Amino acid sequence: MRYDAIVIGAGNGGLTSALLLSKQHKKVLLLDASFHEGGSFQSVLQGRFEFDFNSTDLMSFGDEEHHGKIYELFSSLQLLDKIHACKIDSALCVYVEQTQYEVPSNPEKFLLKMAEYVKDSKEKMSSFLDLCRECAQALDDVIKEVPYEKIEKKYPKFIEVCKDSCQTVMKNQQIPKLIQEILSAFCIYYGNTSTDLAFVTFASYLMDYLEYGYWALENGHYEIQLLLQEELQKNAGDVYFGSAVTHVQFEDGLYQMTLEDGRVFVSPYVIGDISPTIFYTQLLDEKNTTRAMYQLSNARTMGESVFTLCVGLNRGSEALGLFYDRYLFANAFASEKKEKMLSSFSLNVDRRQKKTTILTITAPISSEIYCRFLKDNPYDEVTLSLERQLLEEIEKALGVNLMDAIEELEVVTPVMMASHNLHPNGTVYGYLQKGYDNFLPRFLSWKEEQYLPHLYFCGASSCYCMDTSQYLSGEYVALQVLKEMEGDVDDEESK
Repeated sequence: MRYDAIVIGAGNGGLTSALLLSKQHKKVLLLDASFHEGGSFQSVLQGRFEFDFNSTDLMSFGDEEHHGKIYELFSSLQLLDKIHACKIDSALCVYVEQTQYEVPSNPEKFLLKMAEYVKDSKEKMSSFLDLCRECAQALDDVIKEVPYEKIEKKYPKFIEVCKDSCQTVMKNQQIPKLIQEILSAFCIYYGNTSTDLAFVTFASYLMDYLEYGYWALENGHYEIQLLLQEELQKNAGDVYFGSAVTHVQFEDGLYQMTLEDGRVFVSPYVIGDISPTIFYTQLLDEKNTTRAMYQLSNARTMGESVFTLCVGLNRGSEALGLFYDRYLFANAFASEKKEKMLSSFSLNVDRRQKKTTILTITAPISSEIYCRFLKDNPYDEVTLSLERQLLEEIEKALGVNLMDAIEELEVVTPVMMASHNLHPNGTVYGYLQKGYDNFLPRFLSWKEEQYLPHLYFCGASSCYCMDTSQYLSGEYVALQVLKEMEGDVDDEESK
């Protein structure tokens, strides 16, 4: 059967791109090897707890009067009235060197709070936020494909720092050391460090947080994923779960998709919400592969592996002493050992129920060190050790007792992530943003990296490798596909 476009992967990006194309009356097929939507971000029911292995937050959201790009996207899809989200009132808490620091989600409150931590820092931090705001606005214009000459003229400070890391810019701006350490904790969300993460990526994330805060989804991202799937099917889109693509061949302008069960589908357009490394090395026919594809796969570094622990507690968050919804632990796990798997991690606290609490702990870990530990120790022992280290670190840092309140516990290890979701190294971060290989150069060069006609990638491994922007990456790719489709129609009419 032939389709206008085939989307591989029902993650946030794949679902969004498929729906947008279907709304433009394109015949769309969405395929996923899993048996339900969500890609890497899937939920598990354990006892009376529903664990969401992704954060239940929305970034760049907001309300009718003050909102960001994610809000605008869902508004254009006419889904706002179906999304149950509320703003998280409590600020983010960053734990640095055995001390908690509150980071409010409001620019002015943020400046005042930083001035509490470091006297006379408000003026310097105000200039720093102006720089972050300029970088965030410049990135928006880059994505809108505003000509470079206009960007250079409008955003001179952005041009000065666009090649620098987060750490380099903070150092050059003479940001106080303590505030540098607090802000660097945000890099955890990218599975990265301030030494490697591009400043413009960090600046965009920080401004989203300060302007719009975190919005908690009542039923996690699964609520949105289900909505996107249902809307896609209402628009006559076909969705096949449990349908693993095993082979892709490109010939005479068409992609031929062969599934595990032998079914074959064809389309001139393909969108992959999967890693290009997987597509080029495991799915694409050898006749279609090129040296450049392998060079791209080898040149980029996969993001850190991820260890995620969900814990269901039989006591309310306040009774446990957890008064914030979000915690970031930077440079935790003091150890004299040269090698340690855990360094930093994030803790999300679901505080909606008064008598129970759900913790979601996400820890980036070095895949190289993790594999060495697995080589010398049984898998179950390594997993239990990581669980214990994370829970003990939280108890020690926050002065709380979690162990006695644990009712249910579920874990996703890098091994599970790699085997079930085909993520190389068990990562969810896509390609590591490092040095000159970060968001900006990737975005500017994506057309040169389109090695086959009408082949696009969205999601974490796409050129649009920004955090909550998994949804936005799907939107961007769908709009590019529609442009090409219109161009193909114009070419046919001219003939």
